[in-house]
Amino acid sequence: MPGIGDLLALVQAVHLTDDGQAYNHPCLLWFAHVKGTAGATCNALLYDGFSTSDPLRLTLVSTTEGQADFAPPRPMKFNYGLYVVMGAGAAECVVGFDPLPES
Repeated sequence: MPGIGDLLALVQAVHLTDDGQAYNHPCLLWFAHVKGTAGATCNALLYDGFSTSDPLRLTLVSTTEGQADFAPPRPMKFNYGLYVVMGAGAAECVVGFDPLPES
């Protein structure tokens, strides 16, 4: 079974340590990972666009181990861009995606 390293070789990955734009164009999200402090929960919110005013598409919430992963069987389409908000307790977020052509 392929691991995260195999996915990183096939897609573009962005590592964020604060709120920000992961990608400015349409894309297919293959995976997302959020990590915080062990023993506490954390979360990250992924928006389809350029700010928190755009549609919220995914909320990652960790268990008390301090991390959460999302890897759907098929990629999730983001039509405009990929904006990430680091929620309570989150220290970093990694997203893996394939760029799509502009419509």
